[in-house]
Amino acid sequence: ESSAEHRVADPGAVAELLTALAGLRAAPAATDHDGRP
Repeated sequence: ESSAEHRVADPGAVAELLTALAGLRAAPAATDHDGRP
């Protein structure tokens, strides 16, 4: 438990999650934008 909590609080882990979320949001958004006339 302590290890898991420390991992979640780790800035590096947070940055990776934010980057992943940004990539997931950006990918569909770009595809939708390109797909629309």
